[in-house]
Amino acid sequence: MTEIVFMVPGIPQPQGSARAIMAPGARFPRVFSDNPKLKAWRRDVAAAARLAHRGAPFDGPVRLVVEFYLQRPKALRVDRAHVTRPDTDKLLRGIGDSLTGVVIGDDSQVTQIKGSKFYAAAGDSPRAVIVVTPLTEEGRLL
Repeated sequence: MTEIVFMVPGIPQPQGSARAIMAPGARFPRVFSDNPKLKAWRRDVAAAARLAHRGAPFDGPVRLVVEFYLQRPKALRVDRAHVTRPDTDKLLRGIGDSLTGVVIGDDSQVTQIKGSKFYAAAGDSPRAVIVVTPLTEEGRLL
Protein backbone atom coordinates (compact mmCIF):
# COMPACT_ATOMS: atom_id res chain seq x y z
CA MET A 1 0.00 0.00 0.00
CA THR A 2 1.23 3.42 -0.82
CA GLU A 3 0.29 6.80 0.46
CA ILE A 4 -2.63 8.73 -0.98
CA VAL A 5 -2.22 12.41 -1.81
CA PHE A 6 -5.10 14.60 -2.95
CA MET A 7 -6.28 18.19 -2.97
CA VAL A 8 -9.70 19.52 -2.01
CA PRO A 9 -10.58 22.92 -3.48
CA GLY A 10 -12.71 25.29 -1.41
CA ILE A 11 -12.61 27.06 1.92
CA PRO A 12 -11.66 24.56 4.66
CA GLN A 13 -14.33 24.41 7.36
CA PRO A 14 -13.77 23.68 11.05
CA GLN A 15 -15.75 21.06 12.89
CA GLY A 16 -16.55 22.71 16.17
CA SER A 17 -18.86 21.65 18.92
CA ALA A 18 -22.22 20.03 18.37
CA ARG A 19 -25.43 21.01 20.15
CA ALA A 20 -28.12 18.59 21.21
CA ILE A 21 -31.69 19.83 21.52
CA MET A 22 -34.46 17.76 23.01
CA ALA A 23 -37.77 18.53 21.36
CA PRO A 24 -40.87 18.26 23.57
CA GLY A 25 -42.14 14.70 23.49
CA ALA A 26 -39.13 13.35 21.56
CA ARG A 27 -37.34 10.20 22.67
CA PHE A 28 -33.93 11.25 21.34
CA PRO A 29 -32.21 14.62 21.04
CA ARG A 30 -31.53 16.23 17.67
CA VAL A 31 -27.85 17.05 17.18
CA PHE A 32 -26.80 20.17 15.24
CA SER A 33 -23.38 21.37 14.14
CA ASP A 34 -22.46 24.95 14.97
CA ASN A 35 -21.06 25.37 11.41
CA PRO A 36 -23.68 25.18 8.64
CA LYS A 37 -20.98 24.98 5.93
CA LEU A 38 -19.36 21.88 7.44
CA LYS A 39 -21.63 19.32 5.78
CA ALA A 40 -20.80 20.50 2.24
CA TRP A 41 -17.06 20.67 3.06
CA ARG A 42 -17.06 17.11 4.42
CA ARG A 43 -18.90 15.95 1.30
CA ASP A 44 -16.23 17.62 -0.89
CA VAL A 45 -13.41 16.01 1.09
CA ALA A 46 -15.01 12.56 0.82
CA ALA A 47 -15.57 13.00 -2.95
CA ALA A 48 -11.93 13.99 -3.53
CA ALA A 49 -10.78 11.05 -1.38
CA ARG A 50 -12.92 8.65 -3.45
CA LEU A 51 -11.27 9.88 -6.65
CA ALA A 52 -7.79 9.47 -5.16
CA HIS A 53 -8.39 6.04 -3.56
CA ARG A 54 -10.41 3.46 -5.46
CA GLY A 55 -9.65 0.47 -3.24
CA ALA A 56 -10.96 -0.72 0.10
CA PRO A 57 -10.36 1.52 3.12
CA PHE A 58 -7.10 0.95 4.99
CA ASP A 59 -7.68 -1.24 8.01
CA GLY A 60 -4.57 -0.52 10.11
CA PRO A 61 -2.93 2.55 11.63
CA VAL A 62 -2.42 5.57 9.39
CA ARG A 63 -0.62 8.90 9.41
CA LEU A 64 -2.67 11.93 8.36
CA VAL A 65 -0.93 15.11 7.14
CA VAL A 66 -3.04 18.08 6.07
CA GLU A 67 -2.02 21.51 4.85
CA PHE A 68 -4.85 24.06 4.87
CA TYR A 69 -4.54 27.06 2.57
CA LEU A 70 -7.04 29.62 3.81
CA GLN A 71 -8.43 32.69 2.11
CA ARG A 72 -5.87 35.47 1.94
CA PRO A 73 -7.03 38.90 3.16
CA LYS A 74 -6.82 41.56 0.45
CA ALA A 75 -4.77 43.83 2.74
CA LEU A 76 -2.09 41.15 3.37
CA ARG A 77 0.98 42.28 1.41
CA VAL A 78 3.68 40.04 2.91
CA ASP A 79 3.42 36.38 3.87
CA ARG A 80 2.96 35.73 7.57
CA ALA A 81 1.73 32.90 9.76
CA HIS A 82 -2.02 32.31 9.93
CA VAL A 83 -2.57 32.76 13.68
CA THR A 84 -6.27 33.60 13.67
CA ARG A 85 -9.39 31.44 13.53
CA PRO A 86 -10.19 28.77 12.54
CA ASP A 87 -8.21 26.56 14.91
CA THR A 88 -6.03 23.94 13.24
CA ASP A 89 -7.34 21.15 15.48
CA LYS A 90 -10.95 21.93 14.54
CA LEU A 91 -10.04 21.93 10.85
CA LEU A 92 -8.40 18.50 11.29
CA ARG A 93 -11.41 17.07 13.10
CA GLY A 94 -13.61 17.49 10.03
CA ILE A 95 -11.03 15.79 7.78
CA GLY A 96 -10.80 12.60 9.85
CA ASP A 97 -14.57 12.18 9.88
CA SER A 98 -14.75 12.81 6.12
CA LEU A 99 -12.23 10.06 5.36
CA THR A 100 -14.08 7.44 7.42
CA GLY A 101 -15.46 4.70 5.21
CA VAL A 102 -13.62 6.04 2.16
CA VAL A 103 -9.85 5.89 2.79
CA ILE A 104 -9.89 4.58 6.37
CA GLY A 105 -12.36 2.35 8.15
CA ASP A 106 -12.66 4.70 11.12
CA ASP A 107 -10.93 7.90 12.21
CA SER A 108 -9.67 6.11 15.32
CA GLN A 109 -7.07 4.50 13.00
CA VAL A 110 -5.22 7.83 12.77
CA THR A 111 -2.26 7.30 15.09
CA GLN A 112 -0.13 10.16 13.76
CA ILE A 113 -1.46 13.54 12.67
CA LYS A 114 0.04 16.80 11.48
CA GLY A 115 -1.93 19.86 10.50
CA SER A 116 -0.66 23.19 9.20
CA LYS A 117 -2.52 26.28 8.07
CA PHE A 118 -1.31 29.00 5.78
CA TYR A 119 -2.72 31.86 3.79
CA ALA A 120 -3.15 30.92 0.15
CA ALA A 121 -0.62 32.64 -2.10
CA ALA A 122 -1.75 35.77 -3.90
CA GLY A 123 -3.98 34.66 -6.77
CA ASP A 124 -4.40 31.10 -5.42
CA SER A 125 -7.67 29.67 -4.16
CA PRO A 126 -8.30 28.22 -0.69
CA ARG A 127 -7.84 24.46 -0.47
CA ALA A 128 -6.61 21.54 1.60
CA VAL A 129 -3.84 19.14 0.60
CA ILE A 130 -4.25 15.77 2.31
CA VAL A 131 -1.79 12.88 2.62
CA VAL A 132 -2.84 9.53 4.14
CA THR A 133 -0.02 7.04 4.73
CA PRO A 134 -0.57 3.47 5.96
CA LEU A 135 1.69 2.46 8.83
CA THR A 136 2.85 -0.87 10.21
CA GLU A 137 0.98 -2.37 13.16
CA GLU A 138 3.60 -0.80 15.44
CA GLY A 139 2.63 2.61 14.07
CA ARG A 140 5.79 3.06 12.01
CA LEU A 141 6.13 3.68 8.28
CA LEU A 142 6.04 0.53 6.15
